[in-house]
Amino acid sequence: MFIGYSFGGLIVKKAAVAAGDEKGQSDLPRRKIPACVKGFIFLGTPHEGSELSIMGKVLSFLGYWKGSSTKLLEVTFPDSLENRYLHKEFMEKYKEVEMVNFYETQKERMGPFDLDIVSSNSHGVAFQ
Repeated sequence: MFIGYSFGGLIVKKAAVAAGDEKGQSDLPRRKIPACVKGFIFLGTPHEGSELSIMGKVLSFLGYWKGSSTKLLEVTFPDSLENRYLHKEFMEKYKEVEMVNFYETQKERMGPFDLDIVSSNSHGVAFQ
């Protein structure tokens, strides 16, 4: 059973895809992981990106001189092609495994703004 919260859910998906990757040596112990997976629980995972990632990009630029990078955030941008490709691979490899997805049903209030931190479309793990 794997549990991922927010960006950690995307990391779980990436690790699960990598574990089932057929490239390279087939005798690696990680190749056995997909057969042992009983399920996934996602808590507020931005399966289709997050509006808040744009704010993260701005903050990252402010720390650029300290070595900050936005590369890791790119997968969380709304409509990210990298995120869509990851999700497609994940669903192809684990479509038979049980998954539960918890998500917010109300927007987050930040000052005068109501933000949909995890897109309302992102709540369904099986999005296409």
